[in-house]
Amino acid sequence: MGAFGDIRRTRQAGWQVRVFFLWTAALESKKASSAANFHIGMHMSMTERCGDGWTSQVTGKANMSYSLNFDGYWKIGEAGGKAVCPGIYCIYAWSPIDVPSSRLLYIGEAENIETRVEEHMDPSNDTILRLIYHGILENREREPFKDGDREFYFNAAKIKKDRKRVEAAMINYHKPPANEQYVEEFPFEDTEVSVSGKIHRLDSEFIAYQRS
Repeated sequence: MGAFGDIRRTRQAGWQVRVFFLWTAALESKKASSAANFHIGMHMSMTERCGDGWTSQVTGKANMSYSLNFDGYWKIGEAGGKAVCPGIYCIYAWSPIDVPSSRLLYIGEAENIETRVEEHMDPSNDTILRLIYHGILENREREPFKDGDREFYFNAAKIKKDRKRVEAAMINYHKPPANEQYVEEFPFEDTEVSVSGKIHRLDSEFIAYQRS
């Protein structure tokens, strides 16, 4: 084939080199794109819905930050299925005649919030004793309300994953009087939480720092 054959082989080799470089560049671009998508995905908010259309958002676990939207308030036993969801709840000693004085008593987590808060009202559940004590008896001298003026109400925010961690962060930071676990210790890495919606007596943003 002579010179023509040499030229064709040279062109073929050059084409193969170009294809190799294009394939390598495409592969590196794909890897970079995948890494970027993963990085973005770890920080994007995932919206979850529950009950009567209320929502909560949980950011990617990589940055240890959670955002919750609370709905409520419902008298325990009268929520009507609006909180039949997994998530975090707060129980209050609620005074309808003076809402600002209503006190945060207890924070918890459950697979079914509505069922769980009703279980707290069972006389065989020791939580009810702490709720009654801190919600009524402790305040007789400090606040001008009769025992009957206070009832137990709750709010709720849906979250499926990391409920125990978020519950612990909220308890450790707010220290409700009827809680016992996590009031002094926080056995998780530093965790930032922001809350919105029905958040009486809750700080809208806070960080719980790891300590045992």
